[in-house]
Amino acid sequence: GLYYFFDLEKRSLEQFTYSSKQGSVDFGAVLSPDKKHLALIRRDSVYHIQIYRIADKKLLIEESFSQNALGADELNLMWINQEELLVNYGHKLKQLNIETGAATLLPLSERFTGFGRDIAGNMFGLLLKPQGKDFYQIQLPDLDTVQRYFSFEEQVVSLTYSDEVGRLWLVEENKDSFSLYSFFPATGEKKLILQSEEVFTLIAEEPDYVLLLQKNQLRLLELQSGELNHISYENQQVWTAAPSSDKSKVIFTEKIGNEWLVNLFDRQTKTQIRILKGYRLLLPWRDSYIAADPKGQFYLLDPDFHLVKSLPLKVNFELRHQVNLLGDKLVSANLKTDSNWSLMTLELLTGNSESQFSTSLPIKSSFSFNNDGTKSIVTIENEHINQLVKIGYNFSYN
Repeated sequence: GLYYFFDLEKRSLEQFTYSSKQGSVDFGAVLSPDKKHLALIRRDSVYHIQIYRIADKKLLIEESFSQNALGADELNLMWINQEELLVNYGHKLKQLNIETGAATLLPLSERFTGFGRDIAGNMFGLLLKPQGKDFYQIQLPDLDTVQRYFSFEEQVVSLTYSDEVGRLWLVEENKDSFSLYSFFPATGEKKLILQSEEVFTLIAEEPDYVLLLQKNQLRLLELQSGELNHISYENQQVWTAAPSSDKSKVIFTEKIGNEWLVNLFDRQTKTQIRILKGYRLLLPWRDSYIAADPKGQFYLLDPDFHLVKSLPLKVNFELRHQVNLLGDKLVSANLKTDSNWSLMTLELLTGNSESQFSTSLPIKSSFSFNNDGTKSIVTIENEHINQLVKIGYNFSYN
């Protein structure tokens, strides 16, 4: 994703921005009022704000910061005048002077999904109202009958089952941090486990540790000591992870270019090796493995990763999906092209399978299944609502 200049008279293209990093995307470019400078956002492993002088394509200023929990529409640029740029990232706004290089963090805490000006120079923004999520419990296989609703005073990011009966994992978002709690709904008790400046997803649990995915990086949190360690390397983009059968290792998958790779991390030596190619998911089961190829077909592999047989389960990984191995039961939830949800349960020992469909669950749904696959917590994301506001000279709005 790069920018080009198009000469209207010559009808010719000339490349303007360049990047040697794989997956780099430039977007959100805005031209200064005097048409001498171009500011844009570059996203690769992090976000960058870049300001170029158009005459010679020289990069004058670059600021980089973590992707955090930002969506691309929560990064916005707008020229205040020919020397000053308004930078919006998440709930933060910064005023950047390209002549002096001075950057001033503004005393505001609002999220925008777009900026614009009218012909008179008035500034406007699309203000993103605070979002929330709804959480409720269903009894499987009935996807549409609610057993219980959960309500919280704080803004909750996720609510998922724990392996410990009666306990849930709760992630809350505060102004500048995200917190992981052990939550006991019967009593309302919460125990703080971890606080982080960056959002994370809990993807696996063992009695002494949990696996977290943070910016596609895999981390292991020791529950006794609270120590948080990296498992994957900085340049790895992790997709799935699971503890090995003997719990001494962690299996995780990554994608490099168009190739899917499976790695094994040894907790004792704190090293990783590559063990397999061609699968985007690998889960240990008894003395074997459950694997899925990039097209979503599932297989049974022997202890040496040789193919035993295909399994009667296929998931469309291009649409929203979840796959969980619960004892001897493989459970998948998959959004279909008709925007309805399909839930399939496969008994691995008997080969029996059962499918259910829901026409009432919203597209933005996610699921957390309990240990035996008889219940699920369903998370529903509320739709984003924007308000068009006028931004005043002192960056207040009305």
